[in-house]
Amino acid sequence: MASRPKIDHAARKSRRYADKWPLFGVFLGVLSASGHARAEGFADPPARVQLKYNGGAGCPSEAAFSREVKARIRRAVLWVDSDPARHITVRAELRGGRARGSLEIIEPAAEPTLRDFDAETCSEVASALALVVALALDPNARTEPLPPEPEAPPAERLVPVAASVPPKKNEQAARALRFSAGPAVTVSGKYAPVVLVAPGLNFGARYESESLFAPALELTPLLGKTGKTGPDTPLATFSWLMARLDVCPLTLRASELVRLMPCVTSELGQLTVSGKADPVYPSSLTQHRFWADLGLSAKMRLVSDPLFVELGLSLLRGITEDTFELSAPEQKIYGGHQFDWLPSGMLSLGVEL
Repeated sequence: MASRPKIDHAARKSRRYADKWPLFGVFLGVLSASGHARAEGFADPPARVQLKYNGGAGCPSEAAFSREVKARIRRAVLWVDSDPARHITVRAELRGGRARGSLEIIEPAAEPTLRDFDAETCSEVASALALVVALALDPNARTEPLPPEPEAPPAERLVPVAASVPPKKNEQAARALRFSAGPAVTVSGKYAPVVLVAPGLNFGARYESESLFAPALELTPLLGKTGKTGPDTPLATFSWLMARLDVCPLTLRASELVRLMPCVTSELGQLTVSGKADPVYPSSLTQHRFWADLGLSAKMRLVSDPLFVELGLSLLRGITEDTFELSAPEQKIYGGHQFDWLPSGMLSLGVEL
């Protein structure tokens, strides 16, 4: 007697789930095909994934979305807040009478993946996005509808228990304080009769933080000389030996690559002038002036960890007198910028560890 055919009920459930959102067909096919090539991924170390979810009013919460993704994944995943190998951003909202959602997956060695969904309710959109995220992380993820979450017991049944849950370890604790070094060059006006160009070395220390308060400290020794590092002057040689200090209490993350920092800047050092036009200003006549100024700077840093390029614009106010007189009767060569505003710019390259 012929055996009765067997019905694959799991396959019928998967088809009914896919029929509920027809757009899944394409995405599930692509993700399943790529999953065969990574079927042995269970032997690999857990993937570092950063998941960000933004749900509008009337949409599931971030905790609910995260629970659904984790309930579908069968393989180990390390969820991190920074330095991920894969960055996933999900958005869901109600707009124009329909629910709409978007998904973006960014990996270092691949082009970003962008997907858009819409449905009648925001819960349907969120569940669709959770399924696609789960399959992107685990080709063997569960695709069947998940059972509803059990209801919480009544408040009177809850028995308080002293929980001793260890605090979550901050994975960036070892890198909370980062140090940097690299070459720098400044271009300054009003320090000499011509623009004064001074190369130097930039050393920095910065506190790594996701918040706006991420203080940074930079120290830059500089040495400039007219006719050597920048334009020349006809009557005298101007030399500049300075230490520049930038204190930047805030860091604004304009994007993944761009950081903006307001800073307080000060310079301390020495200006030296030596005559070179005999006999009016003989070279034997040399004068030194202590120099100090204070002002504000705005810095923009382009980051490709661990490398960075930083551009800063400053407006500083001179505190000390810098007048130079090298002949008798006394004739001023240059100076008189005490309490004057002095513009300058600095470009630096560096490595941050």
